[in-house]
Amino acid sequence: MQRILPFAALLLSIFLISCADNSKKAFEFSETITQQEQRLIPKIETAEATLGHLFETGNNDSARIVSDNMAAEVQRSIDTIQGMSLPGGIKGGAEFKQESLKYFEGLKAVYTGYSKVSAQTDTAAYRVEAEKLLQTVADKEKLVQDIVTAQQKFAKDNGFKVADPKN
Repeated sequence: MQRILPFAALLLSIFLISCADNSKKAFEFSETITQQEQRLIPKIETAEATLGHLFETGNNDSARIVSDNMAAEVQRSIDTIQGMSLPGGIKGGAEFKQESLKYFEGLKAVYTGYSKVSAQTDTAAYRVEAEKLLQTVADKEKLVQDIVTAQQKFAKDNGFKVADPKN
C-alpha cells in the first residue's frame, strides 16, 4: 500500500500538470482569436466614421475603396484563424474555431455589402443592396452573441475565464 501512494501521487501530479497545460493551450488559442478582433477594432472605428461621411457626401467611389480595404483586412484575420492548428488535449476547439470564422465572415460580409451599395448607380439597385446590407448588419448581431457564447463555453470547458463583454 505504501508503494502505491507515491505512485498515485505521481500520477495525480502528472494529470494536474497535463490539465493545467491544456488549459493554458486553450487560453492561448482563445487569445490568438481575440487578438485578431482587437487588431481590427481601431480600423473598424476609422472605417465606419469614414464610410458614414463618404456616403453622406455621395462619394461612393471612395466608399467602395474603404469598404474593399476593410474586407481585405478582415480576410487576413480569417486566413490567420483558418491557419491555426488546434492544440491537442483541448475541448471544443473545433467548434470555437468554427464560430470564430462565422463571426469574421459576417464582419467581412458587412464591408462587402458596403462595397456593393457604393457600386450602384441606379437608385432602385442602390435600395436593393442597401436593404441587403441592413439585413447583413442585423445578422451580425446574432453572430456577435454566438461568438461570445462559444468563447465562454470554450473557456469553461477548458478551465479558464474570459472577461465579460458587458463590462
